[in-house]
Amino acid sequence: MRKLFATLCMILSLVLALGFTACSGGNSGNSNTGNTPSIDNTPSSSQTGTVDDIDPSTFPKIRPYRDYNTNYMVFRNFEQWGPDFQLTRIGNFFGKISRQSGYGYGADQENYVAFGDYSMKIQAFSNPTLYFPTVSKLFDYDYSDFSNVQYVSMWIYNDNDTEMTVQVGVVGQITGANTFVSVEGEKTKLDPKAWTRVCYLIEPNFASIAFDANAVEGLYIQFPASDAEEFDEAPTYYVDEIVLNYWDTKPVVPDLITLDTNEIMSFDKGYQRYVTGTKCKKSALLPTIEVVRASDYGVEATSGDYVLRVLIPQGTVSWDSWPGIVIPEKIMQHSNLKNIPEDDLSLWKIEFDIMGGEHYGTLAFPNFYSAGGKNWLAYNMPVYSRRWSTFSESLSVLQYKRTSDPGNIGITFPEHTGAYTEEYFFDSFRIVRA
Repeated sequence: MRKLFATLCMILSLVLALGFTACSGGNSGNSNTGNTPSIDNTPSSSQTGTVDDIDPSTFPKIRPYRDYNTNYMVFRNFEQWGPDFQLTRIGNFFGKISRQSGYGYGADQENYVAFGDYSMKIQAFSNPTLYFPTVSKLFDYDYSDFSNVQYVSMWIYNDNDTEMTVQVGVVGQITGANTFVSVEGEKTKLDPKAWTRVCYLIEPNFASIAFDANAVEGLYIQFPASDAEEFDEAPTYYVDEIVLNYWDTKPVVPDLITLDTNEIMSFDKGYQRYVTGTKCKKSALLPTIEVVRASDYGVEATSGDYVLRVLIPQGTVSWDSWPGIVIPEKIMQHSNLKNIPEDDLSLWKIEFDIMGGEHYGTLAFPNFYSAGGKNWLAYNMPVYSRRWSTFSESLSVLQYKRTSDPGNIGITFPEHTGAYTEEYFFDSFRIVRA
């Protein structure tokens, strides 16, 4: 769960974790107005009598119900192939998505459709992350402005015998046909053989530093990875009715990003704990990142007291996953990089420090972009075990098209096959005089 703004967000997150009571509000809007079935967990008339006469297995599960804000928009209901299924993006080793036909809603556990006639069926393999783009030229829609979205809600049926955990979040940037930069999402437990209402809160303060709320490129759902290789062995889920719930009055999204002169990221400011993104072609190998006190890990920071610690799980080269981290475009746009005149680029360098963990060193691949993920420029550099090395490049080589309107910095790593989790430390992304 998000740690930012601890008291308020903790309360809200605990409420969200309850699932079917997570998000409340009116039930009218631009669709489904006035159609709000209530929750009914009481036995039917045929189940009257003493307690001993009632078979608990005949009691209904929590039924899907509609409870939206006054102002809302049904983003996906899977009643039509396009765009609901047609634009859904999945990666290699995802598993399978298909269109599930059903009827209405109710207590029958074989009913896998919450509303309408169809839902999305998901059979999850080892890379079970999918996302829905918020913009489509083909279907002529643009729902990327999340600055007025209070929360995203959806119904998920966990058709498994054990509790599962799903994560929902926004896509910071789409980087390929099936790859993207993820933003920390909301995790929700799914009861077995039951529908759960899953909600993702768009907290304005968090949005102000973690992503551009005015230009969200997608919405992702991540299921637990499995070892299944056949569809009939795969964990199965059903997703229905994804809704964007809007505020009645648009909130003010503050700008909480402050940088020292020529700083890009030092990891010593509080908000910088929540800014760095992660990416990977295979969600099972997505890095785990945390801002930590350097001395707690026997590391001497190159600036301040804190560093970014990155853990990358064991993989295999056949996956071509390229796990990595991302310093987002939003930070780069706040830096002094864009204020350096083109004639002065040779007077400046861009630098950052990197250290490997206890195991052998490897290579890192810094990638630089202009805004919008354009004008790609890639490097490779050695990384040493328990020893800092510095990436340093002249801004004249980086070129004005990447400095005047900077995009994100991505650092990726090759897969490793050792029986351990690889560890890296980063510190002090900066601009310095040459």
